[in-house]
Amino acid sequence: METKQTNEHGINFTSKVRTSSYASSYSGNLLLSFEECGENSIRHKYNLSMPLEVARKLCEELAEDIIRHDDAVEEKKAEEAKELVSGDPLLDL
Repeated sequence: METKQTNEHGINFTSKVRTSSYASSYSGNLLLSFEECGENSIRHKYNLSMPLEVARKLCEELAEDIIRHDDAVEEKKAEEAKELVSGDPLLDL
């Protein structure tokens, strides 16, 4: 039997989170920072550092996910508008 250890951290930010990024030509890493004040005015700051090739892949995935999300929201809005129009008996005259 092989035993492994896994650590998972979940962080949920609000829309008040401040973000910053820095690409280092010296180290070839990207630094992402997230900072937010929580309850009782406690400041939380999280720094993530990753190689630029990983950051590029992450950016591609984020962009694709956001585009898919936005497309799905627009499609749902269009379907709801179509249902409203087709369900209006005054428009069928």
